[in-house]
Amino acid sequence: MWKIFAPILLVIIVVAAYLLYDKDDREWYSTEKVAIDHGLKIEGLQESDIVSIDKSFEETFVIFQKDMKIGVATISKNDKGFSWYRSTPYASYDTANQAFPYTYFGFDLQSEFGNKYKLFSGIIYNKNIKKLGLFYNNALLQEREIDTNITPIYYFLVKDENYVNTNMQVKEIK
Repeated sequence: MWKIFAPILLVIIVVAAYLLYDKDDREWYSTEKVAIDHGLKIEGLQESDIVSIDKSFEETFVIFQKDMKIGVATISKNDKGFSWYRSTPYASYDTANQAFPYTYFGFDLQSEFGNKYKLFSGIIYNKNIKKLGLFYNNALLQEREIDTNITPIYYFLVKDENYVNTNMQVKEIK
């Protein structure tokens, strides 16, 4: 009889331990600022590496660069406080062809809450460019003023509403 109940008991114990285990081992902080500072530290970044802190779509995005790569983290908030969350690896800029006035690429990301976004980013090589637009099927979605004296890196963030990356385009607005 013990040979029958021992494996069943073992399975119950393992399942109970799994269900009770708190998988979230991240540190949580009392303020968004402290969570960002901690995130920068674990990424090996300085505050000057932040391209932007963007509060869009009821979420906070920290867009940063490291060694000519771009990264995005979201600041999660729950009853424990605030925490840094990065779901995607760094993406590399194409810096080989500086004959063009600017470069761009896009990638998908997801927040901790499961919201899906697309980030389009690039580097501006022509310092005369002052405004860029993000277009979908030739319709302007967003525009952004550019100050290359601050940073040559730009970005656009859109909530994924079935946009197809191949139909997205970044263009200079004059």
